[in-house]
Amino acid sequence: MSADTQSATSENAPLFIVGCGRSGTTLLRLMLSAHSALAIPEESHFIYQLARKRAAGFYRGGLEHPACWERLLQFFHNHEFINRWRIDMSMLMHRLHALPDRNYRDVFETVFDSYREREGKSIWGDKTPMHANYMLLVRHFFPNARFIHIVRDGREVALSLMTRKWGPRHISHAGYYWKWLVLAGMSGGHAIGPDNYRQIRFEDLVRDPHSVLQALCHWLQLEFEPAILDYHKTIAAQDYAAHGEKARQLGQPLDTSKLDRWKTAMSVTYQESVLKQAGGLLAHLGYEAPAINRSQQVDRARIEELLRQPPTSLLPTSSQPMVHGQTAEIRLLGMRARQALQFARGDYTAWTTTGMRWQQSVASLMH
Repeated sequence: MSADTQSATSENAPLFIVGCGRSGTTLLRLMLSAHSALAIPEESHFIYQLARKRAAGFYRGGLEHPACWERLLQFFHNHEFINRWRIDMSMLMHRLHALPDRNYRDVFETVFDSYREREGKSIWGDKTPMHANYMLLVRHFFPNARFIHIVRDGREVALSLMTRKWGPRHISHAGYYWKWLVLAGMSGGHAIGPDNYRQIRFEDLVRDPHSVLQALCHWLQLEFEPAILDYHKTIAAQDYAAHGEKARQLGQPLDTSKLDRWKTAMSVTYQESVLKQAGGLLAHLGYEAPAINRSQQVDRARIEELLRQPPTSLLPTSSQPMVHGQTAEIRLLGMRARQALQFARGDYTAWTTTGMRWQQSVASLMH
């Protein structure tokens, strides 16, 4: 079967790169995209965006309803990120119109497959950091999906987040944001299991890219290709590097001197703020976390308790679909509010199960 006609099967399971933003997800995407089998576009966002919309009451009539279907097509036609993929949008709209069944999974796969075919590759992937918070939802549509979760020191991430227009505006929020998304990815990966989830550290990738990428290729059952170490020479990397000063280094060889900038670029006050918000998780991950106090030690113990839970205990037990209508949307909103409170008080097991129940419930409404 040629790359032009082959779709993502169990042998060619889609790959999702996840993590907190500014953790090296773009670097990893450029590296893996340099592999002859992998086609990974810039961020997609549309899976969790449509889940949020459905949870809020949009598309309530179902995709078989003509008005809902036309709104969905318009959503994709005008989507900011998909329009960056340089695919033939008129051809994509034609393919979506021609789908024999109007369902979210086939729509999603058609969009990703359009990019895969343009690249002439056999496996499509996705690099949307926010999917760390929606891994069970993604697996509802792609049960064989594999996830690579890249983790970076939260202080380094906080420094970078504060320079982004879309990021948190205060350092304490940056630490909280990092902790939520990293822990969501870790707990989701714990529930999914090692066959479909792999966690790596940004720092390891930069210091020893050959070993890390070789291990990932082995896990993905792909032959290691030395070309992925020269990712910075690809057209995709050079195009990305042209985006501006912040992206320029992606078009250059890896530079280990840029690691641990937080030690000199972050004030003591800011360092203490991130430690207060996320010191327990930093310590659990093995990052330098000097003198974490009693509260942060307790937080670390709670995190480790979560990750000792049997994976099946974190997954929703009921497969009963949620009743449609406003009642369902109110219940989903309540789950989100409850999850925020559970996270704030450090009840991470309840926070995880509530989040997964929300994902399962929304998925049951999306068909």
